[in-house]
Amino acid sequence: MRFPLNAPLRGCASLACAIAILLGATPVLAQSSEPSATGAGAPAQEPYGWPWLLRALDRLKPSTDTRLPETPTQVADRLEAMIDGGQSAAALTEIEALQRKRAASQVSGTDARLLFLQARALASQGQLARATEIYQGMTVNFPELPEPWNNLAVLYAAQGRLDDARRALETALVTNPRYGAAQANLGDVHLMLAARSHREAAGLGVNSSAPMEQRINQLLK
Repeated sequence: MRFPLNAPLRGCASLACAIAILLGATPVLAQSSEPSATGAGAPAQEPYGWPWLLRALDRLKPSTDTRLPETPTQVADRLEAMIDGGQSAAALTEIEALQRKRAASQVSGTDARLLFLQARALASQGQLARATEIYQGMTVNFPELPEPWNNLAVLYAAQGRLDDARRALETALVTNPRYGAAQANLGDVHLMLAARSHREAAGLGVNSSAPMEQRINQLLK
């Protein structure tokens, strides 16, 4: 008997029972351990319930993968999360595979975000020269973006190239005067330059410069 969907499902002790009724089957809530009335040798019928339902659903599974592919933004967000989570090596492998696939498909243009993430992953791996080269190329190919200039400045500062870092950050702020990260980094670079000047002054015999350098370094920490 098939129940209408709005009928009360009385007498059901489980959700499996209710599902079976809605599917038009008569549920058997439990099997007796005693022989059936039809004879001891009669096979026991398998109850409808979760095992049956799972097998029925399994038969409905498609033979092909119907999951929707990630959008480029979703891919980039996932790769960025991997880099932030310390999985830069795995992210770099996937990024370079995506770049090869893009090159093989002969799609015109360059994926700026993939390049940016590649440089970040390389920097996380300590490959500063390669990361610097990528950011330098991006400043030429994407002059409207302040982020490559900012990250290039960070790499310059890590290598002790403070004057280059200052110029890169100033260029980033010319591109976008409201880019807060570049403004904050420029402040740090100015402090580093001040510490360097006091260190050099101390080497020239200015006694007050050594304590000033120490105070600046404490601020940078």
